[in-house]
Amino acid sequence: MTPEYWELVEKIENGRNFFVITGPRRIGKTTFLTAALNDLYEKYEIPHIIIDARTISTVNSKNPQGQIVREIL
Repeated sequence: MTPEYWELVEKIENGRNFFVITGPRRIGKTTFLTAALNDLYEKYEIPHIIIDARTISTVNSKNPQGQIVREIL
């Protein structure tokens, strides 16, 4: 497992439940996230949902979760 995986696990264990993964195109961000969440679900039965936020045009830096929820609804 990679250091990024263990960092994700640590943050989830500490109660963090909102993540934004950024980086250049085609480096495996979605693959990493999907594999990590599936592994965590198998081990700890942690439910998850992945939202592709590329269609969100603006994100309020003080409340990005609220903006994303509004866009989804």
